Amino acid sequence: MSTRRCALTLACALVSLSGCQRAEQRPAPASTSASAAVGLPVYPGAVELRQSATGGGRQASAVLVSRDPVEKVYRYYKARLGGPFTIDKLVAGGDANATLTMSKDQVLRTVAIRRSGERSEIMLLRINLLVKREGKP
Repeated sequence: MSTRRCALTLACALVSLSGCQRAEQRPAPASTSASAAVGLPVYPGAVELRQSATGGGRQASAVLVSRDPVEKVYRYYKARLGGPFTIDKLVAGGDANATLTMSKDQVLRTVAIRRSGERSEIMLLRINLLVKREGKP
């Protein structure tokens, strides 16, 4: 995967996370449609802020929040996803953030986590890299 594609994915994730503070909150049970659409598990006890799908299902995302620290959320996703990861980054401390990205079978999945006040914001993102065009195999 190209560095440019990874950078674009992370930029999309951070832009989506930036609007989390004003979104309406509702409980996110363990088997939400967001989890199914993105293909990533919902963090236990997290609250879902929003989800979206674009490009005829080519891209899906979900934004969740949790009171758990970034490091704990990061360890959960790293253990559940197993890797291998094309990006595996954890920054601890006051501006804690983490990113896990993996690509398998032409599908890119990213978990981006950042600390915002008393909570961790979790962005789950799936992008199908293989684009099917009408009339072409």
